[in-house]
Amino acid sequence: MALRKRTKMTGLSIAALAVVSIAGWTYAQRGPDSVAPEKLLPARSIIYGKSNGSLLTEKAFKETASYQALYESGLVKAIEDAFDSMPNDIPNADQIEDAMTHVEKNGMSIAISDGMGMQPWGIIVVHDAVGGVDFIKEMLKQVPDLPAEIQDVNRNGRTISMTMIPKTPVEVGFWEEQGHLVIAVGIDAIRSAIAVADGDQPNLTSSPLYKKYLAEDPDFTVKSIGWFDFGSLQKMYGQMPVPLPNRQQVTIDEILDATGLDTLDHVAAYSGYKGEANWTEQIVSTSGKTTGLMDLLMQESITFEDLPPVPVGQSSLIASSFDWAKAYDTLWSVVENLSQYGPPDALDNVDEFLRDFERELGFQPIELFTTLGNVHCVYTDKHQGMFGLGGAVVISVKDADRLRNLLGRIYETAEAESRGDFLVQNVEKHGRTVDLLRFPEAPFFSPAICVDDDWLIMGLVPQAVEGCLMRLDGKLPSWKPTDAYAAALAEMPKEFTSITIVDPTQTYEFLLGFAPMLVGGLELAMKESRNFPEDFEFPLSPADLPPNEVVTSHLFPNVMMTTVEEDGLHSYARQSMPGIPFLGGSDGTTMVATSAVLVALLLPAVQQAREAARRTQSKNNLKQLGLALHNYYDLYNHFPHGTVPNDDLEPEDRLSWIVSVLPFIEEAALYKQFDLKSGWESEKNVRNAEMVIPTLNHPSEPVNRVKGYGATSYVGVAGVGPKGPTLPVNDPKAGMFGYNRRTRIQDVTDGLSNTLAIGETNDPQPWAAGGKGTIRPLDKQPYINGGNAFGSKSAGGAQFLLGDGSVRFISENIDPGVMEALSTIQGRERLGEF
Repeated sequence: MALRKRTKMTGLSIAALAVVSIAGWTYAQRGPDSVAPEKLLPARSIIYGKSNGSLLTEKAFKETASYQALYESGLVKAIEDAFDSMPNDIPNADQIEDAMTHVEKNGMSIAISDGMGMQPWGIIVVHDAVGGVDFIKEMLKQVPDLPAEIQDVNRNGRTISMTMIPKTPVEVGFWEEQGHLVIAVGIDAIRSAIAVADGDQPNLTSSPLYKKYLAEDPDFTVKSIGWFDFGSLQKMYGQMPVPLPNRQQVTIDEILDATGLDTLDHVAAYSGYKGEANWTEQIVSTSGKTTGLMDLLMQESITFEDLPPVPVGQSSLIASSFDWAKAYDTLWSVVENLSQYGPPDALDNVDEFLRDFERELGFQPIELFTTLGNVHCVYTDKHQGMFGLGGAVVISVKDADRLRNLLGRIYETAEAESRGDFLVQNVEKHGRTVDLLRFPEAPFFSPAICVDDDWLIMGLVPQAVEGCLMRLDGKLPSWKPTDAYAAALAEMPKEFTSITIVDPTQTYEFLLGFAPMLVGGLELAMKESRNFPEDFEFPLSPADLPPNEVVTSHLFPNVMMTTVEEDGLHSYARQSMPGIPFLGGSDGTTMVATSAVLVALLLPAVQQAREAARRTQSKNNLKQLGLALHNYYDLYNHFPHGTVPNDDLEPEDRLSWIVSVLPFIEEAALYKQFDLKSGWESEKNVRNAEMVIPTLNHPSEPVNRVKGYGATSYVGVAGVGPKGPTLPVNDPKAGMFGYNRRTRIQDVTDGLSNTLAIGETNDPQPWAAGGKGTIRPLDKQPYINGGNAFGSKSAGGAQFLLGDGSVRFISENIDPGVMEALSTIQGRERLGEF
């Protein structure tokens, strides 16, 4: 197929040169002096990849269903002929196409070595590509403004074409080596590659991974193979220090041990052809007992007998084993392990977030996870809805009664916080209670949840849930593998931790059904683009495409499976052609739609988690402001005035107390730019007031502006009543802040732990502005989420900083008298719990 698009190269880089090099030779046959490409690659290949050319794999490929569907049907030929007949103005296009054909036929290998002395380098070997060096040079001559000159040098009896990457010690060289084209990239890469070729350094054939994966042929024809040798990389770099705050020295090994990644040895994959199937295997190899993140991979094996009954006529099915309780404990353990390398309060912050989340949820997440089993199944029921609307997720259950109770508590919380936007309706079906999740603003959307004694069933529509209940009771037939599925499963292990079954037939029926219209659309678009002559005729007619059945009749179900072995995971994939579950006809095989709505089913809990995270961040902002107030106090022996003192200006025109504490919230540079004798909107200060300060922004509004000025979501508490900001310090209704006064600790006779200093507001105002925009009294009930003083986007209340630096969430339903008592410094009230 000819190339059609001109590519402009504006600079030299490793990747660009490698790509050009790969494409830069005329085809040649392997000579008698050629060696196996593996003998030119280093033994210490951390990353290795090889693609065998079609000369080695074509016979096996022609036996596959994909060859029959794509080539024997004439589909590929029709497309290639169309492209070949289109205009082409790319210089040397034929030579480039020949070069690319050579790669396809003969293959290539690539390796990246950790090198000696921690100097990584890479090598590309283009198989049997003699005579390619001169062509690369000709190609590079056509590159305008090439920033580096290609020079020929002699090394160990070889002529090496090389250059240096500008301003780096990285060299790039290419030459012919024992029947192949070699490209070396890295620090001292040319010398290292020659040492391997001459036998002075061990080559890949001595590598343990080569002996494991390449020394013996597997039971299928390999098209490509590769690996990532993580274990060797860890041995080389494990003792390197990692720069972390508040820690003198932490090594990579310590971080890997904390996460459990220290037991990862290598990852490998190979693919090819096995009879009529495309075959792929992937291996995650471990060393020793797995812990942490690696232990999450080692789930309990299941079989088909463990799965729930699924609807007949399935064309896609996903099932897996996953222990939620184990995952929760493992992840928490990893967080605890990593916290020792973070800031001193890192674990406390995580723990605080978790407690806030638990308060929102009403229980600990582990309580929910322990009610669930490990078997999960996702499928679509074509009988209950088109385009995936019959999708469902079914999870095994250990403690049904406890799960029902916890779900009920989630529903209650979600209903209360949604304020009518979310409702739960209970209906009885086949002796079970089905919970309909209703959204009044979207009544067409009615997902459902049911807790059976053995299964948690979640469906996009109630009928999907009821259908599952009827199959559990034997009132509806269940899917059984057909002969085509049985043939695929016969080549797979009987036990697995995950399995995906997809029949690609409907994917390609869907795509090919649109193909004639797509061809017409392309023809129209090309004519409208005016990039082609007026007499140009589109070279592909809808009639050139074969009938759908000719393509799809050869296809069979794809099966992907993962198993747990003693030393890690092993995944297998047997495919006719790649299939996309969400494309198809009325059977609704859409895992995408299923997943999207299942996320919606959990939306209340997710929203609560987000709310807890925002509340924690806002709490941290308030704590930082509280620390700033006390640091200011330590320096000046009083808390800041509500406005920067200036008798020539009204309070609303002055600078706010926030300007006074800027040096204590890491904004000293901004503070120095202010003219404290001028108003906040004066010419000298207006640009500074436009700045957005993250500490002053509630997480719900990360970039908070009002009329072009940076705003604050946190304001000072100025007592009780409209005159609160102007009252003297000894007035029983005075608060922590006043326009023209300063407050000392001894003035707060009610106690700092019983007096509010700063609160959240849902009416942000410019942070630099003095007056009621940045200090506010209680002057209108309800005092929280009612007037314009204090409130929050968080449902149910707002957070406040107390004088002692602590932060409390106060309900919007707090007794007004208690709120007034908290807002004064000398009210002398008796306070209980609040």
